[in-house]
Amino acid sequence: STGIAYEAISNIRTTRAFGAETKEHEMFQSEVHKACELNIRLGIGIGVFQGLNNLVMNGIVLSTIALGGQ
Repeated sequence: STGIAYEAISNIRTTRAFGAETKEHEMFQSEVHKACELNIRLGIGIGVFQGLNNLVMNGIVLSTIALGGQ
């Protein structure tokens, strides 16, 4: 999205000459939407990984304490 915004702003005269403001806005909005979806998927992936990691690590600690106590 940053690349599209940079290109549109750096070529503002050309964009205005061809009346492509709406097209540039739609392209920028599309890229921002894609980035938002990817960030949501990344957050879910990190959350699942952290949850499973904590579960396994706590299971190891619990089993070590249980076996050591016996």
